[in-house]
Amino acid sequence: MLVSSDAGARRRLDENRTCDSPHAAPIGGSVLSLGSGRDEDGAGGLYQDYFPRSHSYLTSEVGSEFGADLVVDVRSMPEIEAESFDCIFCVVYWSMSTTTAPP
Repeated sequence: MLVSSDAGARRRLDENRTCDSPHAAPIGGSVLSLGSGRDEDGAGGLYQDYFPRSHSYLTSEVGSEFGADLVVDVRSMPEIEAESFDCIFCVVYWSMSTTTAPP
């Protein structure tokens, strides 16, 4: 599937509306955001703001370059105690583009 930048932006906004709706707002307790980057939602906000009732919101990334709260590899997270989060949040977003190869 090819996604133009406009279509990709629209899809991103649609996905944000799905997250920033009755789905995330009632979640209380502690939230762990996986693959957070800088926690930016791509529309000028932060994903953390989608969880106004949470008492704790931690960001995580596989590397330290984004300044996340935790540096973890989701394939194995022994540093995370079992059942220590009430919600695990992860948004997967990508757009694909292709270039036409010369004949």
